[in-house]
Amino acid sequence: MNRQKRKELTMKMKVYTNQINLCHKFKEILS
Repeated sequence: MNRQKRKELTMKMKVYTNQINLCHKFKEILS
């Protein structure tokens, strides 16, 4: 696996994690 691909994967994971965190926060606010 080359560095560029790994970098992209890391970025995607960060974005994904951020979205999950936002979802949890939103649910807490709603409940």
